Amino acid sequence: MGGIVLTGSTATNANNINFIPKVDTNTYIPEALLSRGAGDTVSTVNNHWKGLSNIQNSSNAEVQSDQLTIQFIAPTNMTNCEGVNVLAGDLIVQRYFLRVDNNGSSQQDYALACDANTPAVSATAQPDIVNGLGDAGQIILPRIDHFHVLLGAKNAAGNFAYYTIPQYRVAAQAARDASPAVAAPRILSIQISVLARSTNNAQNKAIDPNQFFLMLDQNVHAADNRTRFLRRVYSVTIALRNAMGETI
Repeated sequence: MGGIVLTGSTATNANNINFIPKVDTNTYIPEALLSRGAGDTVSTVNNHWKGLSNIQNSSNAEVQSDQLTIQFIAPTNMTNCEGVNVLAGDLIVQRYFLRVDNNGSSQQDYALACDANTPAVSATAQPDIVNGLGDAGQIILPRIDHFHVLLGAKNAAGNFAYYTIPQYRVAAQAARDASPAVAAPRILSIQISVLARSTNNAQNKAIDPNQFFLMLDQNVHAADNRTRFLRRVYSVTIALRNAMGETI
């Protein structure tokens, strides 16, 4: 059991469950704790997804960072992304997102953080409630200006494509609404890209403050063109091994 958490139960729809329905005192998981992307409604709750980023597109419009939420059953005794011990067979939920680095130099100093649920005292693969999800989590990478995710999926016709998180939700719903209904595109891989920034303003004229960076399907530049921080894009493609028998 495992996968990307894209939807959750609601008061009017209990058929799209891929997540434990109750989180702490919430009857249903808040949407801002699910996987989110540009165009989704941001939250006003501290440490929930806000789409924070320090970049703009070619039209100088702000581009929101994504949030990736995953769940899986611990295969062995291990630690989660916050460094907490988890027993084999326990449910692990991990949420990757950008937030303000409280040790940074400004409110625009963002970091990639991971927020995990609190492990159970005894391993529980399907708990009635998940606790501890939705806090500040643990910083994984400091000085990250943007975080972007694409989902690689194959539809019922055998066509493979990469989707943003909102695009995939639309495609999956369209497949379910078709007549006759067809299977939602099967997610076979994830592409992740981050834009990292140097610690100090280099003030080096060799650095172009208006430089564009290719982050998967996005071509972006820093929102601040008054400083000369060194920036670099790091991207990775991850194959999902539970997609057995599929050709990526």
